[in-house]
Amino acid sequence: MRLTRTTSGSKPYKTPKQYIFSGERDDDFTANPSTSIKKLMRLANEADDAPCDNLYDIFLAQTLNLISLSPTGRALIREAADQNWSLAMVCLSESDFSIDIAAKQIELDHHGLRPEGLMRSAYFGSMALISLISALRDVWHEKRHGDFNALFSPEAILMLERVRAADCDVLSMLTAWELRCEGYTDIWRHMLGSENGDLAVVYANHIEYDPASQFNGKALKASFMQWYSAHERINECDHITLEYLDDVLQNADVKNPFGRKIPTHIGIELLSCLPDKSAYLQGFGGEILMDPKYSGLSDPVNQAHLMHILYDLEATVVNNVPFRDAKLAAKIFPLERDQDSDILADL
Repeated sequence: MRLTRTTSGSKPYKTPKQYIFSGERDDDFTANPSTSIKKLMRLANEADDAPCDNLYDIFLAQTLNLISLSPTGRALIREAADQNWSLAMVCLSESDFSIDIAAKQIELDHHGLRPEGLMRSAYFGSMALISLISALRDVWHEKRHGDFNALFSPEAILMLERVRAADCDVLSMLTAWELRCEGYTDIWRHMLGSENGDLAVVYANHIEYDPASQFNGKALKASFMQWYSAHERINECDHITLEYLDDVLQNADVKNPFGRKIPTHIGIELLSCLPDKSAYLQGFGGEILMDPKYSGLSDPVNQAHLMHILYDLEATVVNNVPFRDAKLAAKIFPLERDQDSDILADL
């Protein structure tokens, strides 16, 4: 299971009753949710008027239905459903969400709360809603780009994962803005009070002084650039990426499972494509590649972690002893029938 980027909790929005998509009671699930929502929740084969007994599913259906009021959110839901992804609530210890690529399942953290508690907690309800939008955007990336490790070096992967993480947060902010335009102003206030509230402030300021920036991508680009102003966000993203690279390296069948391809400015810009086929980073990919602000690694712990990964890629380890020279390793530990034949087979 791949651990994805985390999203931050924030201040509450309206009570869950605001988000019941149909019915007179909070536990009423007799409405006709959209086909995409039913697919995500594996309800496609149930009768349209069949009640749902799982309270977690009720909570997820309410949240999905609210997200679908946003054009961006609706497109992300539709695509995840068309790709046969499913959605479940589990207990995660280190992340607000994760995506299981093999099972095509989005797993959302319930923070140890029972479904009744989630429905009554505006704080955790807000966290779940924003986390779900980020997870849906990550699924969108997974379809188009997949894992970067097969193509790029660890240094390039760190930069690309930052862009991907920033884009997920920017799209969450955009969805909250679109819900604000639909009358759900408390969702936007929730974004303003979150750790990503600076993205929302920058976005709103650009629209206030230049209304056209809402449609030409300049406001989204400004929020994307703002994401990099918080070292905590960058360092957390790098830490998660480095942990993932460690897992790839340990489970690999070859010495170096990473590629050697160099990212291009077009590849960077494609990560910012919106459902309407526009890219808000168009023309900005070259600066991301060259500016140390976007690709530099300043945290000493993450620097050391990266150096260890790069060292492991260059070293030949035999009997738990690392060697820079593979031929020297073969001389000190000659091939024997039961001794590291797989490691030294190519020497």
